[in-house]
Amino acid sequence: MQQATKPAQAAISFKGADLRDDFEFLNNDRYDMERDSAGNFRINATRIAFEGWADAYVYYTRVEFAAMALRVSCHTPAKLAGWWNDLANGQDHIHEIRTGTRFGKALVAEKLCLIHSEISEAMEGHRKGLPDDKLPHRQMLEVELADAAIRIFDLAGAMGLDIGGAIAEKLNFNAQRPDHKPEARQAAGGKAY
Repeated sequence: MQQATKPAQAAISFKGADLRDDFEFLNNDRYDMERDSAGNFRINATRIAFEGWADAYVYYTRVEFAAMALRVSCHTPAKLAGWWNDLANGQDHIHEIRTGTRFGKALVAEKLCLIHSEISEAMEGHRKGLPDDKLPHRQMLEVELADAAIRIFDLAGAMGLDIGGAIAEKLNFNAQRPDHKPEARQAAGGKAY
């Protein structure tokens, strides 16, 4: 693997926090993030143990990087707020989920049901044309979809899922699907919605 020339580092931040700090917190490692000429993000994993390379680069598409940023932005605050441990006894729910215990599986089911509840609230807001009760300057549909996305990326963070990679692959797959083409959708028995 050739070492690339390091371009000037651009500050990547959101809500006043440097994204590098959040990656460091979440992954217990240090990363240098750069953008390549195509606009994709390149993260330099400075671990010698990383597949045996002393200086290896991992490339992420914009979609993958955006999903990683959302995963960190949604999961880190939830973890810090104690949503991923039992407040009474300190039990680590992330450990339960990642080791696949019966309790961990039930936690995943609970989180999926909470995601579904946000989608149902979005549908109700859309059906009735309601403003959101907590952010009244926004439509309930918009806020409840945001809540669903927050819960999805939080769960992905807890489970260590590469949701960005999955989204990127699924978008590429869907772009090639014959049943997603206009002519297939207009045919008898085609997807109407």
